[in-house]
Amino acid sequence: MKRCRNIDRLSRCSATRSTGVLQRDYALSTYPRCPVPGGPIWEDNCIHTVERTDFPFMGYTLRLDAWRYTEFVEWDGDTLTPQWDRVHSRELYYHGNDTSVGPDNWELADFYEDVNLVTTVNSSFLSVLSQKLRAAAGTGDAMDSHH
Repeated sequence: MKRCRNIDRLSRCSATRSTGVLQRDYALSTYPRCPVPGGPIWEDNCIHTVERTDFPFMGYTLRLDAWRYTEFVEWDGDTLTPQWDRVHSRELYYHGNDTSVGPDNWELADFYEDVNLVTTVNSSFLSVLSQKLRAAAGTGDAMDSHH
């Protein structure tokens, strides 16, 4: 039986059946964002201080073995759904070389996220990641342009 691996501190064990066969090759996470007007999207993490009906943005992250791809989209507080046609920003980081990062040294993972690669990779690759992210989140169509 294959051992489950942790990715971004999330266990892939939930993605396996009792046979130990991996049923998916990614981890999905979400996180609300409430940036100060004009400030960076990551600066104010409002998860503990703002009702989910009042989040302005939701970040959806797809973590693959070698990549972390995130789309920050406007959040509809009335329906509690992402507005996939209103993407604030995207992030893409390569993690193919971070095989030494583990539970005893999580801080090393930050070294692999110094440069957002979203503007340097092929747009068809971003489209594939966007499709996979939105399918994993259970809603939305693939990105149709870069923001």
